[in-house]
Amino acid sequence: MTNKTTVKIYVALLEEGTPTYKETSAEVIGDGLYKLLPSANYDPEDEIWGFVPGTIVRGVNKAFESGDALAAVRVPVPRVEILRHYPDKKTASIEVPFRVGSKVGTKTVEALDLKNGFYKLLPNEFGSMDGLEFEFECGSVVYAVVDNKTGKKTAFVQLREDRLDGEFAGYLRQKVRMGESPD
Repeated sequence: MTNKTTVKIYVALLEEGTPTYKETSAEVIGDGLYKLLPSANYDPEDEIWGFVPGTIVRGVNKAFESGDALAAVRVPVPRVEILRHYPDKKTASIEVPFRVGSKVGTKTVEALDLKNGFYKLLPNEFGSMDGLEFEFECGSVVYAVVDNKTGKKTAFVQLREDRLDGEFAGYLRQKVRMGESPD
């Protein structure tokens, strides 16, 4: 029997209102890839992890207040693979904000329209979003708000695909109208 090597890794928590990360463990797969393991107190009803336990992620060094640590990020999925799983979906242009501190403004990217204001951000034909630091990664599912003057859709909050339903979309729309951040 082989012992699997594990490391400490941080996973983004969604729907927290501010960028929040949870420490957990991951099995080392190799080539910068890791398989997430649940923390001792993992409760999917209490915390919405950006990647659920069992997900294969890439580990990158990230600067936290307490110092640099390994953070889980999405493994890029080729555009053709994403489109193959959603053959009946139309695409739309979405404004994606740059990560705070990297660049000011947004960049227009293509996304799959999942309906009710939900979109899945597509990588460009090279499998990335031009190597720039965006608030949301390609492959992410986001809720987008529409600017009534310009009609542009801007990615607002990242979600897991299992949270996509009309009731939740209504909740998000109400929060946006009231100028509040979704919790």
